Amino acid sequence: MSSDTDETALTFHPPTGESLSVALAGIDAGTPASVRIRLTADQWDRVIDESLFSVETEGERPSVVDGAIIEAELQATDSVDGELSAEAIRHRLGSGDDPLCQTESWHVVSLQEDLSALSTEDLVSDVLEGNYEIHPPGEYDKPVASESVLETVTAYLDAEDWPYRIVEDETDCYVRTAVKFDEGHEWNVAIHIEEQSTRCMVYSTFPEPISSEMLPDLGALLVTKNYDYLTSAFEVDPTESELTFRTIIYPKSDSFEKRLLENVFGMNEAYDAIADIVSVGT
Repeated sequence: MSSDTDETALTFHPPTGESLSVALAGIDAGTPASVRIRLTADQWDRVIDESLFSVETEGERPSVVDGAIIEAELQATDSVDGELSAEAIRHRLGSGDDPLCQTESWHVVSLQEDLSALSTEDLVSDVLEGNYEIHPPGEYDKPVASESVLETVTAYLDAEDWPYRIVEDETDCYVRTAVKFDEGHEWNVAIHIEEQSTRCMVYSTFPEPISSEMLPDLGALLVTKNYDYLTSAFEVDPTESELTFRTIIYPKSDSFEKRLLENVFGMNEAYDAIADIVSVGT
């Protein structure tokens, strides 16, 4: 399999309406062929509204943060025959009238959301209360990305006066804290530090235990909720009777602040719906 990562302009033609101009981020040749494109949040909304690239939604629409850049991986449909080289795919896509230029020739298989250009105010619509108040952008200097993962995490929490404790043994290191929202929602947060992988895993844990009887209703809800997220996911561990909202953060390339807030505000947004199901099951 060969890959081409030179970003260039690209135009797709939907069955009706205006053409869709995007950036070609990469090509992976093979069977089936795939390409990676970058689009704006407005363009993604159009993809959803017009069901382009075989995107079909039921119930709540998948959404992205305003101003974010979306990288979508498109895979060729069965109508595209044979194995193509990256150069052949690029040439056909650049012709403007080749069948590969039609949106119907591709379907979305994965998405990533780039929030690096956004301010905190773009992402956050509410604030945490008391000691957990989130300061406006610019009120503190963000930790240098070359710091260790643990130093990056604790520097942010210290700057926000966000209480925490470090729990570690020979194999694992966790930063444990908690959040409390104005609505009365509160829960524990564990940040698993993985220095070798230069990342951390943030786990917001719903405060009430989860039983097996709740799983069918919870499963239906969480599948819908997870469709809204590209870097986070709700998970249920029946053996531990826990429901968590997990976010992976690479502090050297991501904004730890934005990803942490994505996690806690994501749990807060889903809190009442989860609580309704849990209250019926107990």
